[in-house]
Amino acid sequence: MLPTAGTSSRSPAPETLAAGAVAIIHAAPTTPGAAHEIPPDSVGGFIYTGGPLQLADLADHGVRYTGLTGVEWQGWLRATETGRYEFDMDGSTVSVNNFTNPTCIFNSWLEERSIGVQEATPSSGIARPAPFSLILGAELSPGLYRLRLWAVCTAYVRYQRVSVTLLEKAPSDLNLRPVTGADLVHKQAMDRSAG
Repeated sequence: MLPTAGTSSRSPAPETLAAGAVAIIHAAPTTPGAAHEIPPDSVGGFIYTGGPLQLADLADHGVRYTGLTGVEWQGWLRATETGRYEFDMDGSTVSVNNFTNPTCIFNSWLEERSIGVQEATPSSGIARPAPFSLILGAELSPGLYRLRLWAVCTAYVRYQRVSVTLLEKAPSDLNLRPVTGADLVHKQAMDRSAG
């Protein structure tokens, strides 16, 4: 059973919410079995408000790790209407020195319950990108829902490149669109020195 507005988690106070989801970066596992689980250790993080991520080079987001990574998004989904919400991991993988067949995983939890996992094995080669798209969704009513997403491709070769973009489709949207900081929010740390 998927959560509805009546079963959503206790929402944080609106004044404690800030735009975007927390993106926790983990080293990419090397085996498909391991890729289904989020690794316990992270190598960096930042606030994600949308746009493509180059999982082999996140220096522009302050992540200094040099290998292939996976991204775990944590935050609150702001549902404004009743109906089916869909999330899509739109990605592309390419190897600059070899042919690869990585396993790419998109896993999601809403209100700490799994809403599904999708898997793809795109075949990429030298300068030949392999696009893939993995979609998960749930029926929701208006409200705030605790959301956790995991996107990763297994690391096979040193120069493998993977880019992903998180897309969303609300019930009234005709097509998937890039996620924004208004769609996903995170609980902002309170300044304890004030007052």
